[in-house]
Formats: sequence, structure tokens, C-alpha cells
Amino acid sequence: MSDIKSRIREERGVTVVQMPEQMTAAAAYDLEEPLMQVLLKDGPLMLLDMSEVSQITSASISLLIKLTKAAERKEGMVAIASPTAVVQDVFAITKMNEMLHVFDTDGEARKALGEVRTPVAGPKAEAALAAGQKPKAAAAPGPRPAGDMSIETVLFDKAGPAHTDRTLDIASQRAAELGIDALVVATTTGQTALKAAKLFEDTHVKIIGVTLMAGVWDKYAQPDPDVVREAEEAGVTFLTATHTLMGNVGSAIREKFGGVSEVELIAHTYYTFSQGMKVAVEVAVMAADAGLVSTDADVIAIAGTGSGADTAIVIRPAYSNKFFSTKIREVLAMPR
Repeated sequence: MSDIKSRIREERGVTVVQMPEQMTAAAAYDLEEPLMQVLLKDGPLMLLDMSEVSQITSASISLLIKLTKAAERKEGMVAIASPTAVVQDVFAITKMNEMLHVFDTDGEARKALGEVRTPVAGPKAEAALAAGQKPKAAAAPGPRPAGDMSIETVLFDKAGPAHTDRTLDIASQRAAELGIDALVVATTTGQTALKAAKLFEDTHVKIIGVTLMAGVWDKYAQPDPDVVREAEEAGVTFLTATHTLMGNVGSAIREKFGGVSEVELIAHTYYTFSQGMKVAVEVAVMAADAGLVSTDADVIAIAGTGSGADTAIVIRPAYSNKFFSTKIREVLAMPR
């Protein structure tokens, strides 16, 4: 966006941003760095004027969430003013009104920002000012407490690939809500990764498709070259590697000498949730081992039963040599 600087101005301690008409992934990318820089100071106040926006993508929604969280960490506030009907519809569908500070008019947004900076005057406040005491800033208004949270977990009536599209949709919505920028997808032929790429096409979300290791291709199936090629053209990064939990040296020891390896005990514990749960954890750790995702940020991992997808989780992966630092944050969907 060549005119990025002209869209940002300072007005009496408030950074006012005129958001572009087309809030695409490219626009979100151009805006993110300069706006995040503004929010590094203590008590930042920002007003995002959405009065000209006619299109808004999930990448832009992710940016709004990141900006809001960054401001709140510094005891500030980001106010979204004058959203158009298009923006209001998207916010209603994604429930962003529950996460963001949205105001119908510019005046309402400025009033809220003013209350963050200076609390409404009253007898006690006036007495404090007369005594030379500095008033405490009012907390930013908003329904979201910094503690417990409630999320929706979808439980499918049975396992299987029939739930692939729904699972991907659930993951897409939660990725936008949390500002997650990486999706790890278990994919045998590449088809599930391709579906994910099409769904996340206009976003900054990085998609890693993790296939079966080559040693079991003859038993199950191998990646379809044509599907993989199409998915790669859509931005998917593929990984084929040794399986962290099942399909490694431990499996070879069991098959040759009997018994069960310690790692396979971990795998079967995850199986008590679902096959997809075990695979989702496994592919997230495999992606971390390959350096494709960070171990310092949450990702969404998607897997299924046999093929397709029926399980989605928010997970903070660890390297396999630090496996027990892995944290499952949220279960978004799984079969009963």
C-alpha cells in the first residue's frame, strides 16, 4: 500500500488510521508493521476508521485481533469506528464484536478512548486533582476478562472424512479469532492440504501438509503428485519425515522382537481421544522438528481417521526431544 503513511495521523494523543477500502491480505501485511510499532508505547490509543471498507478478509480480522491484544498488553485500547454494513456482517458472523471494541460512530469511539486516558470527572476526582493527585486511567471497556474463557468444541457423531469441510471451517474461524498464522494438516494424498489452501487462500496463514512417511506408503497410500503440485502452487509446504509417535525405530523393535515401545504407549494414550488427536499432536511436533513452525507460538493442527479430517486442536508444539513441553491449548473438534 503506497499511501500507508498518509492514512496514519496523530490527533491529541490518539493515532487515527483511515483503513483502506479493500482490506485484503496484502493490505493487512502493509499495515501490520507500522501499526504495531505505534502500539509499543505505554497506554497506546488507536482509532481505526472503517467507514470506507467494502471488503474485509480473515487476514485483516487477524490483524485487528493482534492490534487489540497488543494495545491491551500496554494498558491501551484500539477502537474500531464507523464500520460499514459489510464489516458489520463479517463481525456478526465471526463474533468479532465480542473480542474487539467496535463503535457505530467516530464520536462514540473517541469518547471511549478519552475515558481510557482520563476517567470521567466526579466529586472524588475533582478533589484528587485539587490535591495534586494524578487520577488513575479507566480500564478499556470490553466484555472480555483476562482470565477464564469459554470456547465451543464440536463433537462429531462418528469419526471419518465426511467431517473434513466442517473441521477446516472451524479451524479457519478460530485461527482468525486468535490471530494464529500457521496450520499443520495431516494429509495422505495431499487432498486435505489442498482443501485447506483453498479455504485460507486470501490470508497470511502458513499451511504445512504432513504426509505419511515413505516406509508405509505401500501399506496405505502415497502422496498424489498432481494434487501435491496444485497444493504447492497454492502455497502449501509439504513435509515427509519419520513419525514422532508411531512409525519409527520403536515400531521396528516391536515388529521384530515383540512388546511395545514407550513412545507407542504415548500414541495409544492419545488414541483414547481419537485417532485424529494422536495424529494432530504428532504432525505438529514433526513440523516443529523440521523448523517449519515455531515452538514459541500456538498453531492449529488438523488430522482425521483414516483419511480426511475430523479433529482440530490449538497446540503449542515442542521439539520431539522436548516432547513433554507440548501443550494442547484447545480442542476445537473431534469425534465422540
